Amino acid sequence: MKRIYFLFFALLMPLFMSAQTYPTGITPYTLIQIDSYFARSQWNSAESVLKKLGYKKALERNGTYVYSRGCSVRMSNGSVSATATSSNGYASYIQLDVSSGQNTFLSVKFLNSKGSSYFANLLKQTKYRLSGKVWQQPSTGNCIVQEGRKFFVPGVEGVDAYM
Repeated sequence: MKRIYFLFFALLMPLFMSAQTYPTGITPYTLIQIDSYFARSQWNSAESVLKKLGYKKALERNGTYVYSRGCSVRMSNGSVSATATSSNGYASYIQLDVSSGQNTFLSVKFLNSKGSSYFANLLKQTKYRLSGKVWQQPSTGNCIVQEGRKFFVPGVEGVDAYM
């Protein structure tokens, strides 16, 4: 069993190291990976990656989990709001909503355009193409939807709902 964990971390170590070199912390690849961990109920793996990327659990309430990096978050009337505590322009929070059917919805929101522009540039660099609000990587079929400064992996509703 220890051998499997060692192999798992040895394979993912380059991912963790490269992701930490980006000012945004999170990359398109890690957003999709974290989303798949949560969707498969692999919470320990997802939270381990988030911790390595510099995110900490900031809030947990009524099926909503929020992880922050460079900001403080609060929830009022079911809506999450955040205030930057870092002046580097890359503050963000990741919000996970879990429905009663155990469906998950994961998004990352940058608190200003500097962070969201950098993340969009990462999408371009990794060969994603923008069509409407949807960034799609033709080689893998992976999609990430952008709504302003918020990015998320489309869930059950699929990409067509955002095109």
